[in-house]
Amino acid sequence: MIDMRLKRQILLLSFILLLIWGCKDSTLEIINKRGVALLDSNQYKKAIECFTQVIETDNSYISAYFNRAICYSLLQQDKKALADFNYIINHNPKARKAYINRAVLYENQHLYQKAINDYNAAIKIDTNRYQPYHYRGICYYYLKNYSQAIINYQKAVALGCNSSGIFYNMAVAYDCQKEYSNAIDNYTKAIAIDKHLARAYYARAIAKLKRNAKDETAFDDMDMAKKLKQQTSHKTR
Repeated sequence: MIDMRLKRQILLLSFILLLIWGCKDSTLEIINKRGVALLDSNQYKKAIECFTQVIETDNSYISAYFNRAICYSLLQQDKKALADFNYIINHNPKARKAYINRAVLYENQHLYQKAINDYNAAIKIDTNRYQPYHYRGICYYYLKNYSQAIINYQKAVALGCNSSGIFYNMAVAYDCQKEYSNAIDNYTKAIAIDKHLARAYYARAIAKLKRNAKDETAFDDMDMAKKLKQQTSHKTR
């Protein structure tokens, strides 16, 4: 299983938009900012009320649609979130962040080709951001197109993505292609970034045994994976 930790809430919360219309805050700006403050404090339903009030007063206030879509998504009301992202994209085809966030919603619904289409649109607008490449790679993985997944992961890394997740995901894709040496290399990179990533130790152990059934270092990895899982279990008691 690939690493999906950089999903809904992390991505969406990073893209709150605010529009500044002048030196003094208008009434709508004040309401929008109040909604953002409520969103930041996890009061999503109250935040939605603020953003809806803004939209009902001025249906061209795009940031309110965006912020409301974030709230809907965090409440797992994906249809309503999609409706708001659709509105944004229809009125601004260059809204890169709306494409990315809509793609995440499609991905959460297992609509991987639709997600890929939106990541493609986001990349066309700006080719130098690594997120859409990483996420597009995840979609290709679930479509079992492992070679395309790897290409996208590599592009994300070239653009500066340096997380344990990206290397773990790349390792899994290599694993699926039975390229065990490449898989081991990338599990090792993931572990170097996060030495407590138990599943990476375990997966690396399996890849080592598949490459060479007599590789005794695989059992060291299994022992480490077991130790880390036990530590996690103790912490959650």
